[in-house]
Amino acid sequence: MAIVISAGLLVMLVIDFRTWEVGIKLLTHSEMEHDIAETARVTTWLLAIELITGVLGAVVIALTAPWMAETFLQSPELTSLIAAYALAIPFRVLSLGVLSVFPRIGNRFDWLAQKSIAYAVVRLVLMTGAAAAGLGLPGVIIGVVIGEVFNFGLLVIIALRLYSPRREGHVLFDLSRPSQFEDGRHMIGQLWVSSTLTGIHYYTFVPLMSLVTDTVQVGRFRSALDIAEVVERTVQPLAVVFTPRIMILGNSNEHLLLRRYVLQCAGILSALVIPLVLGIMLLGKFVIPLVLSSKGFEDIWYVTNLVLVGVATHTILQWWLRPVAVAMRTVHSQNWVMVASLILSALGLILLAPSHGAEGAAVARSAFQVAISLGSLVLFWYYQRRELRTSAADGTTSRITSAQ
Repeated sequence: MAIVISAGLLVMLVIDFRTWEVGIKLLTHSEMEHDIAETARVTTWLLAIELITGVLGAVVIALTAPWMAETFLQSPELTSLIAAYALAIPFRVLSLGVLSVFPRIGNRFDWLAQKSIAYAVVRLVLMTGAAAAGLGLPGVIIGVVIGEVFNFGLLVIIALRLYSPRREGHVLFDLSRPSQFEDGRHMIGQLWVSSTLTGIHYYTFVPLMSLVTDTVQVGRFRSALDIAEVVERTVQPLAVVFTPRIMILGNSNEHLLLRRYVLQCAGILSALVIPLVLGIMLLGKFVIPLVLSSKGFEDIWYVTNLVLVGVATHTILQWWLRPVAVAMRTVHSQNWVMVASLILSALGLILLAPSHGAEGAAVARSAFQVAISLGSLVLFWYYQRRELRTSAADGTTSRITSAQ
C-alpha cells in the first residue's frame, strides 16, 4: 500500500502549486479590503488551476502506471492499483487547494475540525473495512479514493456556506483577471518550486528506498513514520489557526507583532510536541510491540525514535516558518535551503539504507527535516532583522521630514 500510494503521488511533484498558500495570502488581502469581487476572481482562478492540473495528473498516472510498476517499482502486478489510485488525484488536489482557505480566513475552525474528524473516520472505516472483508489491497485503494471524494464534497459545502451570506450581488465564480494576478503569479512560481522539492523528498523516499533495500525494511520504516506522524496530526489544527494570522500581520507590515506572534507559536508547539514525543519514546518500547508483532518488526520502537527527532523539529519550527516565508516573500531563499537538505537526505538514504535498512532511512529522513527547519530559522532571523532596520530607518526619515 505504501509503495502504491507513493508511486501514485509522484505526479504531485509537478502539479502541486500550493494554491492554498497563495489563496490565504491573496484572499486575506481581499478580505481586509472588503473586496468581494476580488475574492470571487481569485477563487475562480485558483480553482481552475487545481482542476486542470488534477485531471492532467490523473491522466499521467494512468498512462504511466505500467512503466512505474515495471521499471521503477519492479512490481508489474501493481499496475492496475496505481491506475486506480489515479482517480483520487483530482479530488486530492481540489481538497488541498483554495476551498480549504474559506474556513481558515472565516474563523470557522470548528467546521474545519468537524470536517477533518468526519473524513478521518470515513477513510479509516473504508480502508479497514475493505481489509477486514477480505477485499485485499484493491479494496483498500478504492476506499482511499472514496475517502478523497467525500473530503472534497465536505469542503465544497463549507466554502459555499461561508461565502453565500456575503455575496451582495456577486457570484462565487468570476472569470475576470484578479487585480493581484501578477503578485499571485510570482508566488505560484516560487511555491511550485518549493512544493516540487518537497515532493521529491516525500513522494520518492519510499519508492527509492524500495530500490536499495528489501520490502520488509520499507514496511518497517513506513510503520515507524506513521507512528511518528501522530505527533504532527495531533497538533496540526494549530497550524491551521496560525497561518491566517501570520498572513494578516505580514500584509500589514507589523514586523514586531509578527515576531512576537511567531515566538508564541513556537512556544505553544514546543509545549505540546516535546511531552508527546517523550511519551512515545519512553512508552513506545512497551506499547508498539503489542500492535506490530510481525516478524522483523520487533525493534520498530528504535526506528520510530529516530524518525521522531526530525518530526519533532519540523513540527515545532517549520509550521510557522513556512507561512512566514510566504508572508515575507522569502520562499525563493528557503528553496535553496531545501535543495541542500534534499541532497543531504538522498545521499544519506543511498549510503545508509542498503546496510542499515529502516534505521538508515530514518536517519536520512530526520536529517532532511532538521536541516531544512534550522536553515529556515536562520533565514527568518536574517530577514526579520533586515526588515526591522529598514522600518527604523524609514521612521527616522519620516520624523526628520516632519520636523523640517
